[in-house]
Amino acid sequence: MDEQERPTVAANTRDVLITSAKQLEIRRLYADLTMCYKIVHKLVNVPFDQFLKLTQHNSRPTRGHSLKLVYPDSRINARAHFFSVRVILIWNRLPAALVQENNLSVFKSMLRTFDFSYTLLGKL
Repeated sequence: MDEQERPTVAANTRDVLITSAKQLEIRRLYADLTMCYKIVHKLVNVPFDQFLKLTQHNSRPTRGHSLKLVYPDSRINARAHFFSVRVILIWNRLPAALVQENNLSVFKSMLRTFDFSYTLLGKL
């Protein structure tokens, strides 16, 4: 193997960093969606109205599930990284069977099988 064909240490390190960043991002996403599930289904003592707001189905029907959340308007980009904002777009894209599940452990197991590749590294 000549010098050009051999992978460099920098390239291997970059691949490891990208893989670990993806794993960290997926773990945070699972934790965020699990907490959102707990808040929406009132399994934790967190005031729902202070963090999230459901869409009004009477004014206009939505596609997907009936537990869609309203994405708040913000003029500054810093708010985009708050839990109550970063979880909404992904939550609204989940299938109805997943979001409306009544059992937390079943929700978690179904969440593990869902493909979140479209959310990785800011590709939402």
